Amino acid sequence: MATTGSLKQLSSTGTLSHNRLSSVGSGPLRTETGSLSGLKIPSVQRFEGMAELLEPPTSLDDIDLKQNMITDIMLRLTYNEGEVSVSRAEEVMKLPYRVMDELLQWLQQEHLVEVAKAVGSLGRRGYVYTLTEGGRNRAKEALERTLYVGPAPIPLEKYNKAILLQ
Repeated sequence: MATTGSLKQLSSTGTLSHNRLSSVGSGPLRTETGSLSGLKIPSVQRFEGMAELLEPPTSLDDIDLKQNMITDIMLRLTYNEGEVSVSRAEEVMKLPYRVMDELLQWLQQEHLVEVAKAVGSLGRRGYVYTLTEGGRNRAKEALERTLYVGPAPIPLEKYNKAILLQ
């Protein structure tokens, strides 16, 4: 059985060269050198720009979306599942604990969700939420617009910037 591996090295001219390692069966490795001339290495600015885009939000304000979009996803999730823990909301919506906790506190202040129970001694992290009557009504309205429950979307502007940085 033949196996092939690849090592990429930066040459002094700034192009990427390719060292191909291949072996047949259990025999010795032999190296074939090739060149990918003309291939430019991404600039540091591109990596920094991408890192900035991939930085997770630390608050609802960092999400750059209308709060009702995130609120509606959370209400649909809670409506579909009956009860939702903060960790379950994090898992589904792909947002960090701090953001989900802030959202759930706001929903609680607006009387859309309430704490159904507290699991363990984790403080707010152990809370399990359920919808209030007002929350169920709002969730039904949100479900009439769309059935989507999943990761919080990213703004189109950030998506386009990420594509341009690739």
